[in-house]
Amino acid sequence: MFFTPQIGAHLFGVPLAPETNILARLFGIRDLALGGLLWGARSRLATAISSSDPALVKEAGRDLDRLLHLGMAIDSVDILSSIVSIWSGDMGGRAIFWVPCGAAMFVGLQWLAVRHGKL
Repeated sequence: MFFTPQIGAHLFGVPLAPETNILARLFGIRDLALGGLLWGARSRLATAISSSDPALVKEAGRDLDRLLHLGMAIDSVDILSSIVSIWSGDMGGRAIFWVPCGAAMFVGLQWLAVRHGKL
């Protein structure tokens, strides 16, 4: 959504006027930043595991868990925002399905990642 807001909006079935591209970019940069932080946390965890230092592994694992919980919170707010938009009639067409279901899928994937990390 950051680089190609019109294509992303079309994919989710959300009409996006050119003057509102900034809103899609704001949404996109949030996910881009969170993804970069998750990538870095995963890399730190892999490095800590390979060093066999239990303190580093525990710290890196906590960082990764915090980021995953943050992602779940953000995506949960996206679900609630979608419900409000649907209820108020501001969202229609394919967006009624794709936007909240996509966010719910991401919450589920992040929940699985947190759960898997605690096994």
